[in-house]
Amino acid sequence: LSSPSESGKLPLLRDLPVDPSTLCRLASSCFHAAEDLHVVEGSWTLVRIAVRLLTSKHGYLLKETKIQDIIGLCNACATNKEIGKGRDYISRTLARRLVQLLNEALQETKAESASGLLMLSEATPGELCSLFWSLGEIGVRHSSTDDNPLSAFKKLRLVTKRPLLSRDELESLSPTSFALLLNAIVSLGTTSTDPSFVQNVLRHFKSKVNELASGPEFCQVVESLSLIRRLVGHLSKKRKKSQVDQDNPDVLQDIQLNSEGCQDTAEVKKNSTTKEEIHGLCSRLLSLTADVAMPKVSSFTAKEMRTLLSTYSVLPLPADTLVDAMDQELAKRIRALERAGQMEDSASIENLVRKAADDAVEAANAFASLSEGAAPPTTARDDDEHSVVAREIEGLSELLDRAAAATSAAAARLERVVRGTRVTTDACLRRLEEGEAIELGRCQELVSDYRRIEFSK
Repeated sequence: LSSPSESGKLPLLRDLPVDPSTLCRLASSCFHAAEDLHVVEGSWTLVRIAVRLLTSKHGYLLKETKIQDIIGLCNACATNKEIGKGRDYISRTLARRLVQLLNEALQETKAESASGLLMLSEATPGELCSLFWSLGEIGVRHSSTDDNPLSAFKKLRLVTKRPLLSRDELESLSPTSFALLLNAIVSLGTTSTDPSFVQNVLRHFKSKVNELASGPEFCQVVESLSLIRRLVGHLSKKRKKSQVDQDNPDVLQDIQLNSEGCQDTAEVKKNSTTKEEIHGLCSRLLSLTADVAMPKVSSFTAKEMRTLLSTYSVLPLPADTLVDAMDQELAKRIRALERAGQMEDSASIENLVRKAADDAVEAANAFASLSEGAAPPTTARDDDEHSVVAREIEGLSELLDRAAAATSAAAARLERVVRGTRVTTDACLRRLEEGEAIELGRCQELVSDYRRIEFSK
C-alpha cells in the first residue's frame, strides 16, 4: 500500500493482497487512531485508496464488503476535518455509490432479490443510525417523492418509500444511537420528507431521555431537537399562509386546476397535524432533557454549558432548574480560577514537582537508615514483636521507594518537555485558565440573557 502514495497510481484490484472488508477496517482504524494519538501519518491517504478501489467498476466491491466495515469507512469520511486532499470529492464519491446501492435495495419488494437489502439486514439499528448520520454529514439528502429513484443517487438523494427504521428497531436503540439519529434527521432533511417517521422517533426517544449521560450527548440531542422544532414551526407558518390563499376563490380555482399529482386534502391535514405534534413533542423533550441534565451539570465542560444555554435562550424555552444549576456551577469554577491565580509566581509546577521528588527520595533514605539502626530483640516475645514491626517497616519502605520513583519520573518528564519545547508548564496552564475564564464569562452572559426573557404563561 505504500506504492500508490509514491507513484500516484492505484494498484490493480487483482494485485491487492487484502480483501475489501479488511481494507475498510484498516483504513477506518488508522484514521481514528490518528485522531486520538496524533502520531499516525498517512491515515487519510489510506482512506482515499480504500474509497477509490471500492467505488471503481460501478462499486461492485461494495456489495462484497460487510456493512459494518462500510459504515466505519463512511464515518471516517464524515469526521475528516482536513482541508484539501480531495476531501469532498472522495467523501461524495463513496456516498454516491453507497446511495445508489441503497436506493436499488429499498425499491425492491423481496429481500432475496435486492442486491443491498440483505447487506442492510446484517447491520444493527445502532449501526444504521451511524450510517445515516455519516451520509447526512457528507451531504446526502432524504427524498420520498423523486420521479426516478434509480438515478437519484447522482444528486445524492436517498429515496425511500418506507421509514428508515421500523418501530421494533427504534425500541432497541440506545441513547447514543438516538442522538445520532436525531442529528441525521436534521442533516438528511427527513423532517419535511417523512414527518410520520420523525414523530415515531420522538415518541420512542421519550423513554430514553433519562439514560442520557455525557455532555456531548446532551448537546447533540438539544441542538437537534431545537432545529427540528424550528423547522416544523417554519413549515407550519407556510401552511397557514397557504390556507389564507385557499380562502380566496380565484386562488382556490387555480389550485384545483393544478392539483394533478398532488396529495389530497385529507393527507395534507394529516401531515399538518403530525408536524404540530412534532413541535409539541420537541418542546416537551427539550424540557425533559433539561431536567435530566440538571444533576449532571458538574461534569459538563464550559463549551457544553454554553451550547445548552445558547440553545434554550434562542428558542426560547423555559429551563429554570438547568440554568440555576449552571449558574451555581459557573460561580464555583470562576472562584476556583481566581484562587489559582492568587498563587505565588515562585510556586511553579516544575519547582513543586522537583521539590516533591527530592523530599520523597530524602524521606525514603532517612527511613531506610532508621530501620537499619533499630535495636535487636532480646527475648522470644521481643523477637515476635520485632518480626511484625519489621514486616510493617519493609512495607512502608517499599511504599516510600515507589513514591520517590514516581515523583522523580514525573519531574524528569517535565524537564524533558520544557527543554524540548521551550514552553513551561505554567505557561500552558495559564493559557488554559485564560481560555476557560473567557468561556465561563460567555456562559454567564448567556445566563443573564436568559434571565431577561419573559416567558408567556
